[in-house]
Amino acid sequence: MSDVKFVFQNSEDILQFIYLPIVPSRSQEKVEAKTASTITAKRLGITTIDPVLARERYVYDSKNQPVEYTLSSYNAYKYSFNIEIHHE
Repeated sequence: MSDVKFVFQNSEDILQFIYLPIVPSRSQEKVEAKTASTITAKRLGITTIDPVLARERYVYDSKNQPVEYTLSSYNAYKYSFNIEIHHE
């Protein structure tokens, strides 16, 4: 059996690979700073008084149907967000 490796740059690449007809057309994201919950702190190896960046993301297709929903938490001491917006 040959070794096949897939490299995806982001979740849109994964969606297009798995569900070829689905093409994300817009997304909404909210990023907020807050203290870590007990579960998040344990998973990130931090304490509950440490800050995290909490991200909530919705992705929609061209028919405005939701195709992805994610909740992510990042250690605020290690991550930052850079946002670039293109208007059509």
